[in-house]
Formats: sequence, C-alpha cells, structure tokens
Amino acid sequence: MPEGRIIVIVVIAVFFGLALVFDPIRRSISNLGFPTPTTLIDTNRSSAPKISDKWLNETLDPEQKKWRLMILFQHNLPMLEQAVASYRRASKIMAPRIIVIDNSLNKAASRSSRLVKSVVQEIIDTPRLLNFPELHNFMANIAVSRRFEFFFWAHADDYVLPITADGDLGVDVLTCMYEQISAVPNWGLLLFAYDHLAAYRTQTMAQVPWDPNVFQYGSDCDVYGRIRDSGYIIINGCGGNAHISYDMNSIVNITDSTSYEDSKVILKASVEAVNVDNRNSWRDNVMEPKEQQWRSSMLDTSSGYLKRKWNQDGCKLGGVPCHANWPYCPQCPPHVPDCTDKSVSWERIEYIHAESRKIFAADRAKIISYEDFVPK
Repeated sequence: MPEGRIIVIVVIAVFFGLALVFDPIRRSISNLGFPTPTTLIDTNRSSAPKISDKWLNETLDPEQKKWRLMILFQHNLPMLEQAVASYRRASKIMAPRIIVIDNSLNKAASRSSRLVKSVVQEIIDTPRLLNFPELHNFMANIAVSRRFEFFFWAHADDYVLPITADGDLGVDVLTCMYEQISAVPNWGLLLFAYDHLAAYRTQTMAQVPWDPNVFQYGSDCDVYGRIRDSGYIIINGCGGNAHISYDMNSIVNITDSTSYEDSKVILKASVEAVNVDNRNSWRDNVMEPKEQQWRSSMLDTSSGYLKRKWNQDGCKLGGVPCHANWPYCPQCPPHVPDCTDKSVSWERIEYIHAESRKIFAADRAKIISYEDFVPK
C-alpha cells in the first residue's frame, strides 16, 4: 500500500477514535442541566450540519406532519394578510405549513377568500374569544393532538425577510435550529429575535402550559420561568443569523416584483416612522370598546394574581418559589409524577396534557371571559 494512503487511513482512524471518546462526554455534560450560554453554536460557520430530512422533506400528508408554523390572529385582517404574504415570499417550505388560529370576534380570517385561497394550509377557529395565554394553550392542544415534534409561533403584525436575497427563510431557520438543539437535548423553546418567531417543543408545552390567569404582559415571564424551573433550556442563539423581522404598524407597498434591497429600505422606513407610543395602534384602533374594557379588567386582575403566585413584582426569571399547585407551578402532583420528565412517551405526553386541561376546565370560573364580561 502506498505510504500516502497509509497516512490518510491513520488520520481517519484517529479522528473517529476521538469522536467515540468525546461524544459520550459531550452528551453527559449536556444532560447535567447546567445553564447554557445564549449562543451555543457559531451559526456563521460554513460547515453547518445538514437539516433533519424529516423536517425539511416531509410531505404535507396528515400522517407525516412533524412541525407547523402557527399565526395567532385577532385584529386587523390586512396586517395578517401582509404577514402571510411575507412568509410566502421569504420561504418555499414554511409558507405551505402555515396554520392561522382565528380568534377574531367575527372570524374574519375564516371568511377571507383571499386568505383561504393563499398558501395558508389551514385556518382554525377558536370556540370563543380566548385571552393570550389561552391562545398559546390552544396551539399546544393542536400540536399534541397531531403529535407535532415542535411548532413555530409567528406574530401577525410582523414582516419577515430571509437573511440574504437568494435565501430561504425556512431553510435558514431550520438549519440554525437543528444546530442549536443538537447540542441541547433538553431544549424547550428556541427564540428567533426574541419571540417574533419562536419554536416551541410540543412535549415542553404539554408539561408546562401557559397560565390562563396571567393575561398578556407578564404571561411570557411566568411560563418561561416555569419552563426553566422544569429543567428545560430556552435557547436564544439564532438571532439575526436566520431571518430578518420587522414589527409593523401599517401596510407597506411591497409586491412580488419588489426587490429584496428595496423591500429592506421600505420596511426600515416604515418601522422608523412609528412613534413607540403608537406601536400597537394597528390593533387598538380597530378594537371594539367592550373588548378594550375586557382587556383592561384582565390586566388589573392578572397583575394581582401574578404577585400572589410569585410573591414578587416584575418578571419571573427562574428559581423563585411558586405558590400554586400544578400545572400553575412546576411541582408534580402524585397522580402525575412524571409531569416534567424529559424521556416520556407520546402516550404520557397526551395524558399529562389532558390532566392539565381538566384542571383548567375546573378552574374556568376564575378567568374573566369576554362572554361573561359583555352583557348579552
């Protein structure tokens, strides 16, 4: 055998030998539950791992679903249509997997022929007007019932672009996500530019549901703190490496023929023109007065509830005693001893999820519903 070939074989053997030695060490360290750094992997490197085929190449057959992109809608149909159009332009694989959750009073999304005929795969109506954490639990209901491995949540008032003019947002997002969670087996949530786009692990959200008594502001602090206390890791490592997101306040003149660079200029100008105090005027200006009163009432009630639950003001960051029973706090009850176990089967995930929903249903009277608040 030529000397050069012998050297190559020796190098390859040494490489794989080291891999066998160090891989168990890496996995044992990652399973210890130590805090992980914000950025786990350099996503700018050229030798990125290949995306899992089951994520990227799956068919849309109901039996082959692994993940979906869900958008919560309640106000301002044109803003939703703009967000959907941006995903259609930004990604060939993400747009056809969009599920719109229609929580509007008049079910405007379901009645929109333009939206129904667009790339949106499905529009699902909520049974009643749900508050913000109830909407998140509604998404988890869908994910558990369909056994999604994970699901994305996107804002209805965002406009997205791929990271490069010829890129695909879905491919870039999934590539970055696959890199990050490959190093963190106990991942629970992955944030892209905070939660403008977020990937939720279905198992995590079945075990650690959102608290329906904590309305809107503070609800993310509450659930993210409980996710950490349950031993799951929240990753914030992709940031601007996977996509570009713009918080929108109005409709912009971008069409399929608008160039990538022109789109960036238009979007930047639109965002900079908005006064921070009017950031949510796109929603507030179309909200019914009764709904505004309902939201104010829930804010006042949930503020006091949150303080009693954690015995403190401000954002719950983890490690603070929680003064409530499961599933409002991450202490497992006797009949669900594996409520935060990481190696549970789908059957157990479905059981844990069902048990939490039984408790929510029994406590339903504690929540101020829109139907109860608004006189018939």
